[in-house]
Amino acid sequence: MQLPSLLSKLARKPEPGQIRLWLRGALTRNFGFKILSIIFAFAGWAWVQGEQVIEQKARVQLHWSIPDDLALVDNLPETLSLTASGSQVFVRNLRRAELELTVDLSDATPGVQSVEFEDRFIENLPQNINVVGLSPTRVEFELDEKVTKQVKLEASLSGEPKAGLRLVGMELEPGTILLEGPASVLVGISEVPTAAIDIGRFDRTGRDEVAAGRLPKWARRVDDVPIVVSVKLEPITTSKTFLDVPVLVRPRDWISDVEFLSLSVSGPVDVVNELPASAPTIIVTVSPDAELEPLVATREDGPATIEIVLSNLDELTIDEMAPSTIEVHPVP
Repeated sequence: MQLPSLLSKLARKPEPGQIRLWLRGALTRNFGFKILSIIFAFAGWAWVQGEQVIEQKARVQLHWSIPDDLALVDNLPETLSLTASGSQVFVRNLRRAELELTVDLSDATPGVQSVEFEDRFIENLPQNINVVGLSPTRVEFELDEKVTKQVKLEASLSGEPKAGLRLVGMELEPGTILLEGPASVLVGISEVPTAAIDIGRFDRTGRDEVAAGRLPKWARRVDDVPIVVSVKLEPITTSKTFLDVPVLVRPRDWISDVEFLSLSVSGPVDVVNELPASAPTIIVTVSPDAELEPLVATREDGPATIEIVLSNLDELTIDEMAPSTIEVHPVP
């Protein structure tokens, strides 16, 4: 075939049917050899992955078995860091494994303990992997005799009483709690605080449940009796004296032997401070049935009764009235 004719055929645009026939031939020609090549390639990849040795880190959960009559005086690690090596296929299983290691101290006695983690059995460790290292490899800690002790509760106060009140008493029920812990720790504990008690929440007298405060390290509370605080508050009092308090007598055909007197009152600060600056008034009321003769007026029911006109009198105490008695008599 001449070169120009060949070039002309190559330059000619192929028909769609010819393209499909060419692609089909490319896929089906030597089909068995192609499948076999794929299988060999996958097998080679799997072999390489299986034989490749890698390292992987994981956490091991520690479980400590300590005798009931002993108590810790130090912190114990909760986990270990494990480094393992092996083929990539098996090491992958390490990521999903829940690794655990139990340390049995049932035969321990009080004193310093030393525990080595190497060569101990690790539960759920996948097969075909090697443990390269553990961190830490060894720990030291102290165990002491476990004892109980009754200790005093100390109220921990916070805040201030509400305005006009003062704290006059407080009581905790019970006054002690039972603690458990190492003998060397509890020997130095004589009292523990309660949680903060906000005095500002109480009005005069009140009761509320309160928790124990922060306990010393390695000690724990072993009783479950509720702690109740009783708080007693009372108003802060002050006094005030009014001078030249006018004395009025009713009916008008009676008169008093004094026209003015002084009056001293006391009561809660906020009540006394709100009293008006002007003086109160003393009103003496004579009964219509009273005999027409001199009478001594009192604040009790009788022929002549004293009434003190002053705001908030029911919250106040009359400390002194001078003169202390008022005598009235008919107008001549």
